[in-house]
Amino acid sequence: MATTKFKDPSPYLLPALKPHHTDQLILRFMDDLDLRKDHKGSGKPVNVALFGLGRAGTFHLPNLAYNPRVKLLYICDDVEERMFACRKYWNLEHTRCVSTDKSDQIFEDPE
Repeated sequence: MATTKFKDPSPYLLPALKPHHTDQLILRFMDDLDLRKDHKGSGKPVNVALFGLGRAGTFHLPNLAYNPRVKLLYICDDVEERMFACRKYWNLEHTRCVSTDKSDQIFEDPE
C-alpha cells in the first residue's frame, strides 16, 4: 500500500543536522558559506578570474558580479566584443578584459 511507504516524516521538514561544537574547522567553513549573514567586515573578498564567456560563463558571471564577497579581477575570452559588452552590461569598470593568448598576465598577477 502506498500510504505505509510514506508514513515517516518528510526529510525536508526535519531539523537540519549540525556538526559537533568542537569541530571548529567545519563550523568555520559553514559560517563562510552562510549567505544569510553579513560578511562585509569579516575579511578581504576572494579575487576571481573568469575564463570563458560561453554558456557556463554567462551563467556564473551574474553571481560573481553581484556577490559582495567576490572581487572579479579578470574576464578572459577570445571574443573581445563579448568581453567588453559583458563588462559594460554588468557595470564592471574595475574588471580587466584579457584575451586567451595573453592569459599569462592573469596567472602572473599577485592578486
